[in-house]
Amino acid sequence: MPGSPTERWFTALVTPRACAAALVFVVLQAGCSSASNGARPSPTPTPTVTALASAAAAKPVLLLAPDGLGVLVGPASIRNLPFATTTAAEITRVISNILGAGKVTAVPACGQGPRSTYSVNGFALLLDGAAWVGWSDEGTPGRVLTSTDGVGIGVSLATLRSMHPDIKVVDNSLGPEFTEGGTNINGFLSGTLPASTITSVYAGESCFFR
Repeated sequence: MPGSPTERWFTALVTPRACAAALVFVVLQAGCSSASNGARPSPTPTPTVTALASAAAAKPVLLLAPDGLGVLVGPASIRNLPFATTTAAEITRVISNILGAGKVTAVPACGQGPRSTYSVNGFALLLDGAAWVGWSDEGTPGRVLTSTDGVGIGVSLATLRSMHPDIKVVDNSLGPEFTEGGTNINGFLSGTLPASTITSVYAGESCFFR
C-alpha cells in the first residue's frame, strides 16, 4: 500500500545513498534485492587509531633531524629528541632499541676535544662525556633513514635542491659536501651532477678529519 510504513522503509534502503556506489546494474540489483529481503551488509572492520598507534609503537621509526633525532611512535606522533636536552645514556638506549646494540669507540683526536662514538650498522652517535652532540649515517643494506621531508642516503642532488634551494655544495678532501648554513642536515655526495646521490649525512658536531 503506497505510503505505508513498509514502503517507506523499503524506499529508504534503496535510495542512492545505499545503492549509488554500484555502477553495474547487476550489482545494483543485487544490493537492492538484499535490502528488500531485510538483509543488511555487514560493516567492513577498519583499524582504529589506537590499533595503528599500537602497531607504530611496537615498531618505532627513527627520523633524522638537524637538531637531533625523532622517533615516529604513532600514525602522526613524533617524539623529538634534541641534542640540547637528550643525554648520551638516553639516546644510546633509543638507538639500541630501534637499530640494535652498538659499540662505543673513543675518538681522542677530534678538533673540538676528545669525543666518543656509539655506532651500529653505519649509524653513529657522537658523544661528549654524558652529552650527545651529533649523529652521522653512512647507511647499510636494507635500512634507509630520512628526515621528515625525505633527506637521506640515495636522494639525488636535483631532488635535494628542489627541497632545499639554499644548499651549497663544496668539493673538499672528503669529496663533494652539501651544507645549508647549519640550519639543516649536512652530508656528502657521489658527485656534483644533478643525478649524483647522497652517500652519507650528519648533523650537530662532526669529527671528520679533512
